[in-house]
Order: sequence, then C-alpha cells, then structure tokens
Amino acid sequence: MTSATTTRSLPAGSPPAPAARPSTVPLAALVMVALLIVGCASRLADPLVGLAKELDQHDEYSVVLTDMETRGNFVKSYFHRYDLIEGDREAGSDELTFVTKQSDWFEVDKRFYERYQPSLGMVVLSKSGDKPATQDQYPPGYQYVGNQQYGRWRNDANGGSFWEFYGKYALFSNLLGMGNRRLYQGDFDAYRTNRSRGRPYYGPSGNFGTRGSVTRSTNPSFFERQQRRQATRSRDFSSRVRNRTGRSTSRSRGGSFRGK
Repeated sequence: MTSATTTRSLPAGSPPAPAARPSTVPLAALVMVALLIVGCASRLADPLVGLAKELDQHDEYSVVLTDMETRGNFVKSYFHRYDLIEGDREAGSDELTFVTKQSDWFEVDKRFYERYQPSLGMVVLSKSGDKPATQDQYPPGYQYVGNQQYGRWRNDANGGSFWEFYGKYALFSNLLGMGNRRLYQGDFDAYRTNRSRGRPYYGPSGNFGTRGSVTRSTNPSFFERQQRRQATRSRDFSSRVRNRTGRSTSRSRGGSFRGK
C-alpha cells in the first residue's frame, strides 16, 4: 500500500517561501540563566546542619559566626564564615583541649543570611557535655562560665562577683573581650535565663552581636569592609551628582536665544 503525497506548486514568478528560522535567545540571557542555576545549586539553605554532622566527632564544639558578606550588584549573593572551636578530652583526663579553625566561605540563601544578620561574633551552633547540639545564640565561652574546671568567681573592690578564666582558657577571655571588661554574676544569670527561654543573648547592654561594641573589636574585618563599601558608595554618589550638574549647566548654556 502506498501513500499519496500532495505537492502544492507556486504560481509562476512567485518568490520561494522563506525557510522557517529557529527562534534564538540572546547569549547574555543564556549565560545569566546558567549562572543563576549554578548559584542556586551551590547555595546552602542552612550550612549549620552540615557542620553539626562534621563536628559531631568532637566531645564539645562551638561554631561562631565571624564574618558575613554580600557580593554582586544586579544579582546578590550572600556568604557566611565561621570559627570552629573544637574541644576534645585527652585519654584519662576530664579536661578539654580546644583548637580553633576557620571555615571556608559558605554561600547561603537570603533568608538564612537575614536570620543571622544580628549575630556576628556570636555562637550559632554548639554542643556541650552530653547534651545534643543546639543553635542557641550567645557570646562564645558563656557556656563554660561557672564551671570551676575553666575558671573561678572573684570579688571586686565593691564586693561584686565576676568570672575569671584560667590562663590556659584565655581563648574565651579574648573572644569575650574580657581584657577590657568583666563578666559579672548578673550577666551570667541573664544568659541562663535567655537560653532557658530559647532567646538569643547579646550580653549586658547588648555589647555582643553585630551592633555590639565588643564585636567591633573582636571581628574588625567585617566592619572595615563595610566602611570601605560605604566610602565607595559615597564617592560614586558624589560623582553622579557632579556629572548631572555638569550636564544641566551645559544644556542651559547651549540654549538658543530667539529675538522678538
């Protein structure tokens, strides 16, 4: 069995029908879509989940948010960097030896970035003793205050009770900026109250976290980068204003005069 094929002929002198042209997409648009796909694939909704699994091998640990950054103009990307404070007991000893490491940059999504935006310099993930890991937010080292294995309570000239870490745990004294201030009993009580209620604790007078005075001294790179970015924006704005003013002046001078 054969199939009949119908052929339509064009009238004499008619131009040939144009060939169908495939639709095209600008190369720049394809590149932009590819970049967005790659970015979404590598971005982590919550890098703390992966860090908790990685650090679970240690007896105790703290993850401190030490830096944050946004990159890009048209399409923004968001990044976090952490200090990993790992504590392990030596064989036959109850004392912890701490090692601090710095993580690579993690690209995070916007929602996660904004969630932790107030918490620079704070512990954002930790495991202490036999307790499960938690994402409570508090100044680093506060979980060891009151434990006589790490330090002791002392009294000042007015009878106020403040905490002092032993020399071998000076790491926490430095992170808490205790060279210039003291951690009093009332501060520690407020910390315990906030943690028991599942609320972040930013220290007495809010001097920890992104807006805190202690954080400005212990995490200077973030604030230095902010100042440079602000200075660049100010210069760019001033330049745009000068350019607009110059164009406006040129147009007014170049206007024609029509006599009556």
